[in-house]
Amino acid sequence: MMKKFLYILTISLFGVACNDDYLDLAPNGAMSEATFWKSEKDADLALTGCYRGWEGWSNILFFDGASDNGYEQYDYGAKKLGNGSLTPTDGTTTWTDGNSGKWFTYSRVRKYNDFLERIDQVEMDEAKKERYKAEVRFLRAYDYFNKVIHYGDMPLVTEVITDINEAALPRTPQDQVAKFVFDELDAIIAGGALPTQNVIEASGHVTKGAALALKARFKLYLGEYAAAQNAAAQVIEMPCFELYQNGYDKLFLPAAESDNKEAILSLQFVPDKYNNIASLTCLPNSQGGWAALQASWDLIQAYESTDGSPFNEDKPFENKDPRLAMTVLYPGAPYYGDFFDPFNGPDKSGDPINCPTRMPVHKYVEPYDDAWNQSGDFMIFRLAEMYLIFAECALYTGEDTDKALDYINLIRARNGVNMPPKENLTEAVVRNERRIELAFEGLRYFDIKRWDIGSEALGGQVLGTRLGTVDHTTGEVSWEGDRIVVEERHFNADRKYLLPIPQSEIDLNPNMTQNPGYN
Repeated sequence: MMKKFLYILTISLFGVACNDDYLDLAPNGAMSEATFWKSEKDADLALTGCYRGWEGWSNILFFDGASDNGYEQYDYGAKKLGNGSLTPTDGTTTWTDGNSGKWFTYSRVRKYNDFLERIDQVEMDEAKKERYKAEVRFLRAYDYFNKVIHYGDMPLVTEVITDINEAALPRTPQDQVAKFVFDELDAIIAGGALPTQNVIEASGHVTKGAALALKARFKLYLGEYAAAQNAAAQVIEMPCFELYQNGYDKLFLPAAESDNKEAILSLQFVPDKYNNIASLTCLPNSQGGWAALQASWDLIQAYESTDGSPFNEDKPFENKDPRLAMTVLYPGAPYYGDFFDPFNGPDKSGDPINCPTRMPVHKYVEPYDDAWNQSGDFMIFRLAEMYLIFAECALYTGEDTDKALDYINLIRARNGVNMPPKENLTEAVVRNERRIELAFEGLRYFDIKRWDIGSEALGGQVLGTRLGTVDHTTGEVSWEGDRIVVEERHFNADRKYLLPIPQSEIDLNPNMTQNPGYN
């Protein structure tokens, strides 16, 4: 089977330089129609260009740093949003990932629109052409989904704009943009061009399951519970998906990619050609990393004890849901033949480990020969999320609540997790299970937003562990003092959880308005 064909080629579609004016919709050069858009090979290359950069791994990993799950110490895009200091002149991108934080840009939309306007002129297999069109329509819908959840109202552009003077567009109400997204998804789902396959079978292509998963997530975010539950159910019923049973920790590592049937759609990487540095950003500096993203104490307290006993301040990591140790590297945890000591180090340079909360993220991380050249995929949608969407929606629709509870317990019964089953489906159960299962997958901030719990979740102090001493023979930690205060956060309800429109766009586009709370 071809391995991740999407990124083997490194072409830049259309050979176009991005223009910084207005919405980046009008190219300042274009590949000649006389030399391109003639053959099936051209269509293959163009599709590859559409997939390249459609999402960024750091958007998934680091966005929980803007929530009560984590702390992002170097401001790789989430820190200022989380602490309330983000302004219209701040960027949301980071050098660690060239595709991070680019939710406002329209260069991708321009690329998708161009593909859809030109593909019909190519002589090629018609079934393949229809599938390619459906895939790109999905990518465009996903891009607009991100625009809405990050900014609210956003210009809706569905055709190629060739005159830069026409690119100074006003914002389209988010309800209209959302309607466009759902109309597109419904059309490509009903059209039959997308196959019913998991990521392995589809070799990284968009599938019918991915379209339904996006619909389920977006409907959930908008509070349309019946529609979200129905879309999630359709994914769950597809025989190609199943929960990964070879370890929750391995689910997020390259070793799982050959047999991970839980993945619905993934952002894929290839060593030396299209790699990432996720492990490098999370590993503590004792292993040459930066500990850029760390868990908060609030998240640690959300993990249940295996026997239902109350939280033990003196033994906070013992007898816990196994997903804790698979998500967070905590003081006293087994660590490269020793026990992790974020208090007295030393690291490779002889300095104390640079980790303010003392708990770097462990999810996605394993030793690599070259941490600058990591190839682990990042799942955008997976089956467990569909179970959780179905369960949450069942609370409000009252439909299939017994099945919803079964789905919660299937997640908890995953091999290597084996947490006791829940007896009742409650809001508290669903919300906490969602927080634990999906930690550091980029979804927590939007859960806080739709539940409107920002005043408690996004305000006040971010805490780490207490200081202490690690016994390097047993791993036991002797704690002392109060918990470390890492950051003071300020929640501004007037901002309605939205990001600011970039000031550069406001300056260039007289029809663009700013989001509330940023003027």
